[in-house]
Amino acid sequence: MTAFALLQRRLLLSVGARLTFGSLMAIVYTGTAISPAVPVAGSGLATAYSHQRFRASGAHPADVSMILLIFGVISTVAFAVVVGVGAVVSGNLEGSLAGLATSVLAAMAMGCLVVALHSPHGRARLRRPAVLVLQLTRRLARWPQDDADTIVTRTIERLDAFSLSLPSIVAAFVCARATAHLPWARAQPLHGMGRRLLEIIPYVLIANTVRTGISIFSYCGNVTFGITGDFTANPDLDMLAQGIEHTVSELLVAAKRHHRRAATKRQPAATRQ
Repeated sequence: MTAFALLQRRLLLSVGARLTFGSLMAIVYTGTAISPAVPVAGSGLATAYSHQRFRASGAHPADVSMILLIFGVISTVAFAVVVGVGAVVSGNLEGSLAGLATSVLAAMAMGCLVVALHSPHGRARLRRPAVLVLQLTRRLARWPQDDADTIVTRTIERLDAFSLSLPSIVAAFVCARATAHLPWARAQPLHGMGRRLLEIIPYVLIANTVRTGISIFSYCGNVTFGITGDFTANPDLDMLAQGIEHTVSELLVAAKRHHRRAATKRQPAATRQ
């Protein structure tokens, strides 16, 4: 969560919008809570919430839209790098290739986007597809109300002033990749009404044919599992909860055993004797 907040803060600074780290953390946590809580539309609602909060800080809507798009691309690249490195360390060749392919494709998409935004010819080529997408959206959802061509024209004119330099992209990627491994980044408590938030219990709604939901949430060094289920369809959810608890305990024991072996190998031979 801290990495997400720092990444968004770095991108917002590139367009002159300034939010405090605490407010960004609140936006990230709220969006993360909305996404799994609302079936089907949760991800879209979370993005809309972030969009509204960023606009309330004074950022232009066109800038906010581009920031959220670039944020998604950079996050995908960073995640692919983490997966690829983990696969290499574990000796998983297929995972390494998948992580590498995802990183390359996402980086290419990011490069094409930045080039298009900084090139008048590139912006002109984006105009027609953008108008078609808005027209289709308006036909299906009756939104937006304004003319699609007018919206795209205003947005492209605004993007002429959008500045995202290479140093800004590199700094944002570093935030997404590195901050999650810093000790202070994993222990940022939230506060509300003068009180510290001690624990977050995740909750996922069930709807339609989805009768069981499992959520995982990390906060201040603790990982919490939340299980939501329909008792009529799944009367043995307690077995699932016990299985998760038992498996996590096995993973902790295996991790401690691995750390002990690694520490023993690092010791000099004379010390081990």
